[in-house]
Amino acid sequence: MGKLLALSAKAGVTYAVTVFAIGFFLGTTRVRLLAPHVGSTIAVSVEAPIILTASWYVSSIWMKRLAVSAEIRTRTLVGAVAFATLTILEIAISIGLFHRSIGEYLADLRSLAGVIGLAAQVCFATFPVLNVVARRRLNLSAYNPL
Repeated sequence: MGKLLALSAKAGVTYAVTVFAIGFFLGTTRVRLLAPHVGSTIAVSVEAPIILTASWYVSSIWMKRLAVSAEIRTRTLVGAVAFATLTILEIAISIGLFHRSIGEYLADLRSLAGVIGLAAQVCFATFPVLNVVARRRLNLSAYNPL
């Protein structure tokens, strides 16, 4: 049981850090290049499908590379760890890099752009489970994302 928890935590953190790195690049591009021209809501709406597509593939790759069990409860734990890790990283960047308070971070989540971003993060957290469900539904047991 301890090994299962450790692997789930490792997979969740690895998945989140990888997606965070991709999101940091996309977010920087969104904020600096796109949002000034179209506004933050449209910019986030453009970015969300891109980061979600990347998240889907990153999840598939890490679950396979780390040989994470296909059990739903294990994948749910991976998603929960990934969501918590991503949230911690975002808050840390908000405070450390942008000198914002947690209150300001939370206030941004109440905007339409914030709600869209949060919804994308919830989807991101479900991908470890949905990868298994999709493979079972499509009978892709031999599926290899690499």
